[in-house]
Amino acid sequence: MKTTGIKILLAVTGILLSAIFAVLFYVLLDANYNLSDIGKIKIASVTRAEIQNHVWPSQKKIDVDSIKIFIVPDFHEKKIAARETIYLRKSAAARTVLNLNDNAGISAFSVNGLQTEFLHINSHIVINNLRDSVLAIRLEYSVRPDAGLFFTENQNGKFIYSLNEPVFASGWFACNDTPSDKFFFETSVSVDSGLTVISNGNEIKREVAGNRKISTWRSAYPVASYLVALYVGNYSVLTKKINGVEYYVYSFPQDKDKSEGVLQTMSSAVKILENKLTRYPFSKDKLAIVETDWNYGGAENQTAIMLGAKFFSAEYFKDVIVHEIAHSWFGNSVGVSTWDDVWLIEGGATYCEALYWEALAGKEGYEAAVNSFRNENKNEPVRARKSNLFARTVYVQGALLFDDLRKQSGDKFFPAIKNFLEKYDYKTVDCKIFKEETEKFYGKDLTSVFNRRLKTGCENL
Repeated sequence: MKTTGIKILLAVTGILLSAIFAVLFYVLLDANYNLSDIGKIKIASVTRAEIQNHVWPSQKKIDVDSIKIFIVPDFHEKKIAARETIYLRKSAAARTVLNLNDNAGISAFSVNGLQTEFLHINSHIVINNLRDSVLAIRLEYSVRPDAGLFFTENQNGKFIYSLNEPVFASGWFACNDTPSDKFFFETSVSVDSGLTVISNGNEIKREVAGNRKISTWRSAYPVASYLVALYVGNYSVLTKKINGVEYYVYSFPQDKDKSEGVLQTMSSAVKILENKLTRYPFSKDKLAIVETDWNYGGAENQTAIMLGAKFFSAEYFKDVIVHEIAHSWFGNSVGVSTWDDVWLIEGGATYCEALYWEALAGKEGYEAAVNSFRNENKNEPVRARKSNLFARTVYVQGALLFDDLRKQSGDKFFPAIKNFLEKYDYKTVDCKIFKEETEKFYGKDLTSVFNRRLKTGCENL
C-alpha cells in the first residue's frame, strides 16, 4: 500500500521536528557538556591519547570470559561496596592488567583462591607472574565513583544510573575497559525492597528479607564494558511481549503516561530494522528503556537503554529512541575493537534513523533524513580523531558513508549489511574488516568511497 501525500507530509514534518531537537542535543554535545556535576566528565572532548593511556597494550591480549559482582549502594555517601569475581584466560603477556578507579579502596584480593600481590596505580591493577591459564580474580572494594556511575535525586527519591562510554566503566567496577573485550555479566544488588533494579539481560532471581532485597541480573549475550548497565530507583514499569521480545519501559512515576508511546516507537523501530537488517540480536534478554536524570539524550546500554527525562517522549524525540535501539545491531551486537572506529557504530545507528523514516514516509522520508545529515556534516576526518571523538560530524559522516554504499549498488547493499551483521554478531571488528566484507559482496574496490567520508582510509593505525 502506498503512503498518501498527507502521511508523507506529516512524516517529513516529524523528521524536521526530530532533527531540530536532535541538532540542539548535538550542539550541547559538541559544546563539551558535563555529564554530571560529579567529576565533570566531558565525553565529547575525550582525546585519543587519553584512551590510549587508559588501555595499556597488554590489555588487548586479555580475554575476560565473565564478571560477577555483588553491590551494596550507599545513597547517603554516594558510593558502593562491591565483591567482584573476574574470570579470564591469561594472555602471553608477562603481566595481567585491568582497570579500576584510583578512588577504590581494595580490601581483599586473590587469584584462584590464593592471596596475591598486586599494584593499583593510575586506575590500573597490575598483577605479575600469573601461571595458570584460566584465572578467577576476586576482589572486594568500596568506591565513590567520579565517573561511570551516578547518584541523583529528584521528586521521586534517590536514583543510580550508569553511563560508561567510552572508558568510564572502571570508574565503578574492575574490568578490561576496552570495547574489544566482551564478557558475560552478572550483577546482584542489595537495596531497599521498594526500589527497582535494572541491569543487562534478565532478572534471574529476587530475594526479599524484611525491608531489603537482592536483585540478580544476568546477560545471555556477551557485553563490552562501556555497555554495562545499572539503574536503581523508584520506577513505574510498562511491559509487553511482542514477536518473542520482552519490552520494558521504566519511567519516573509522573511520566508513566508517556510510556505507551515510547513502547510503540520501540516496537515499530525493531520491526523496521528487523525487516531491513537481521532479527533483534538480544531476543533471549529483553529490550528496555530507562528514564534517568541525565538530560543530554540517550545511551545504548545493552538491552537497557538510558533515556534522559527531557528526551522521554515519542512525540518529539523519535530519532533519539530509534538511534539508541539501532545500536543493538551497530555497536552492541557487532562492536568495534577500537574507539578509532566509533564512526562505524555511530554512523550505522544514525543511518538507521533514515531507514526508519523511509519505512514511514517512503523515499521522501529517507531523503529528508539524509539531507539533514548533509546539512550537519562538517566534512572533517572521522577516523582516529585526536580529539572530540564523539563530534556530530562522526555520526553524520558515518551515516553518509552508508548512504554512499547503498547508492553504489542498491541491490547488493542490504544483503551485504545483513551478511556483515550475521557474520560478526557478538564480535568486534574494525574499519578494514567492514570494508573487505562489503567489497566481497560488491565485487569491486571501494577504497575511494570509504576515503571520501573517512579521509584517512581503513589502514591500521
